[in-house]
Amino acid sequence: MFAPKIKWAKMMQSMGGRTPRDWTPEETKKFVGAINAYLKTPDPRLGADSGRVMSAMMLKAWMAGGMKDNIPAPSGYPFAAPGTGGGTPLTQAPDPFMIERYITGALAPDLGYEKIYKPVDMRGTRKDHFTIDSATDSIVWQQVGEGEKVTVGGVGDKSQILAVYYLNFMAAIGFLDDWWEFEWFWKMDDVLEQFRLKRQMLKTSLAYGLIEALGKDANGNILPNNGVDFAYDTNLITTIDNACIQMVYDIEYMGYGLPDNPSFNILCPPEAFKAIAFALDSLLNPFAQAEQKVSRINYTIDNIITTRRLKDKTRFYVVLPFYQTKMGTWMDLQMEGQRDIFKKSEEMVGKEQYNFGIGNPKQFKRLPMAA
Repeated sequence: MFAPKIKWAKMMQSMGGRTPRDWTPEETKKFVGAINAYLKTPDPRLGADSGRVMSAMMLKAWMAGGMKDNIPAPSGYPFAAPGTGGGTPLTQAPDPFMIERYITGALAPDLGYEKIYKPVDMRGTRKDHFTIDSATDSIVWQQVGEGEKVTVGGVGDKSQILAVYYLNFMAAIGFLDDWWEFEWFWKMDDVLEQFRLKRQMLKTSLAYGLIEALGKDANGNILPNNGVDFAYDTNLITTIDNACIQMVYDIEYMGYGLPDNPSFNILCPPEAFKAIAFALDSLLNPFAQAEQKVSRINYTIDNIITTRRLKDKTRFYVVLPFYQTKMGTWMDLQMEGQRDIFKKSEEMVGKEQYNFGIGNPKQFKRLPMAA
């Protein structure tokens, strides 16, 4: 199924079959309103293609339902499946169609970053920025005696870590009179489809690019002892577990309040998905556990997020989401239109305002896929 379409022919009929050059201001306003409504309508494919963010429950169902023999387990998988052509109670190699579906997501937008960045709503405010602050050190639970005053914690100027200012993003498209006159409505669909997809590609590139820049210099070279890069140890499960444990200690040392068993996400390029999925599946597999071929992980991995926007295909990230990793929105996508008599077209400009900020790089660990 493709994205929801505007019924162009019906719209043209409602305007007496006239092309945009003969529209009244009210009719032009109606057209702009229809474009705005289209761009804000959720794509019906999002439910089917939500595997861009694969939850732990989805992973279990996916692996259990994908008992195929046509793809071997990746190198380093902790055991060999018993029997000739058989599978374990939960796992053999998954169906390649399912891999393709869950990795690419077809035309669905890449929204995995919403599982990483905590939203900050700046709509309607007069502030050109928000701050990422550290209130952790000033908030202290303490025993007090009768009549004793408790220390008041809060956020002051000295606790500011990072100021995140809004960024403006704009793009323009045009609808030629000839498209209406000769009823080339598919051209309008194509323009809007690409407008929306490229808009989302830019947003995801910014969100993931900020993560990929952690621990690197201006030229993209990894800095030594940067606190983000983490060494490989024995196998993927052990490496992921070590990264989670280290993150918890790092963050609590900085004064965070964390639950006893915090949940993490994995962010990876599509090329790394198969090996990571198999590694996590081995935790669910009773055969592997009975044979003691896999160690248990101490923390919960909520989601595997795949994206093509990561440039380095040999590494992936373990992420403690939200907290001081934030995404601010000042203006949602808005469209404005005007007539261009020189081009004989209806010109439309889309604009929005947002930005991303990471206040604590220690919420991320960058892991290699192999030793």
